[in-house]
Amino acid sequence: MATRIGTTRSICPECLRQLPAVDVVHDDGTVWMERTCPDHGFFEAYRWPNAEHYQAFRSLALPANPPARSFPMHAPCPFSCGICNHHARRPTQVGIEITQRCNLNCPVCFMASHEDDNELATEEFRGIFQTIRSFAGADVGVNLTGGEPTVRPDLASIVRIGREAGIRYIEISTNGLAIARNEAYLRELADAGISGVYLQFDGTTPEPYLATRGADLLQAKLSAIETCRRCGVQVVLAMTVVGGVNENQIGDVVRFALANNDIVVGVALQPAFTSGRFEVRRSVPLTMGDVIFALDAQTDGLIRVDDLVPLGCSHPLCDAGTYLARRNDEFIPVTRGLTHEEYRAWYDPNSPQGAVLWDIAAKRVPDFEGGLSLIIMDYMDRSNVDLERMEQCSMFHATADGRLIPFCSSELNDAQGNRIHPSLGRREAR
Repeated sequence: MATRIGTTRSICPECLRQLPAVDVVHDDGTVWMERTCPDHGFFEAYRWPNAEHYQAFRSLALPANPPARSFPMHAPCPFSCGICNHHARRPTQVGIEITQRCNLNCPVCFMASHEDDNELATEEFRGIFQTIRSFAGADVGVNLTGGEPTVRPDLASIVRIGREAGIRYIEISTNGLAIARNEAYLRELADAGISGVYLQFDGTTPEPYLATRGADLLQAKLSAIETCRRCGVQVVLAMTVVGGVNENQIGDVVRFALANNDIVVGVALQPAFTSGRFEVRRSVPLTMGDVIFALDAQTDGLIRVDDLVPLGCSHPLCDAGTYLARRNDEFIPVTRGLTHEEYRAWYDPNSPQGAVLWDIAAKRVPDFEGGLSLIIMDYMDRSNVDLERMEQCSMFHATADGRLIPFCSSELNDAQGNRIHPSLGRREAR
């Protein structure tokens, strides 16, 4: 028997109609979202492994810093993105999907990359960077993504345009193959002004890559990290966590990052969601809550459940993290023992995404010598959209027509696999 614990708004996974939804607790303590479409019937979506932790976590919202600009809402959420005037939080990170092409065909890819015959010309990105700055300021983090951004021969030129527009932090989201093969290429990107590399990294053994990427890419990943080390370009490891595939390697990836903390400055754990291309069988969908408990179980006391806190820049169910401050060869979670009242007092709503906890580390462990940012991002697809979360998103995608669209909305597709918002270079949905 299910017990109702809350309400929200969602959509029908078939027709995408906005629907009222309820959160319920099942007899096993897990949390699910339920809603019923008058045309397509009843749907439920798994939300969290532990109801007590779920209710405590979602209560930890921090003050919202609204967008600098917005436009009137012209259609029901999520069809009025741009940013609409119902949106509660400012962008702290913006992705620019500079290509749909890729040099891999991964079984798991939220971008669903394919051949792209309608890429934007190099100079067209100048206006996009200027739009980002006008909405979010110069301190926003910009991620150049795809597809695989390194397939564009003008990638360094695009980076330079972004820097000329005043954007301070430009990261490249990549599978690392081009970097692994060509040190001179990475040096060119570094000279152009990239702030770091966001590297797909799904495990420390070959098996996860065979499942998620269709090839054994481990050595290429290690080579890419070594190239970054030689070039002095910092790395964030981005792990797509798939139930039954690699969720038992979460602790191993964290330990690998700590062992390479001279160049690896962060780990981003992303429970897999099914927008785009998803062809991998998984035993169970995973949520941010599952990853939090896995970190506790797999890191031998280094990271505990209560060390993970909402980042504050989004809805508390959207992302969580901690910062492992390094001092005298020891790593200390700066959130350990931190009360929510202390967190609210020290929280700076103007911190860029990912820097919130670094700022607290600087205050709480004043003699720290660097460390590792650990972030979990719980993306949504049409099966589990929570529109109250969507309206507080701080991660956006930029479009060619001058809009910024919340990430989970920009990747949302209908039952036929078509995006409801066109990709960057396309004026019509494919």
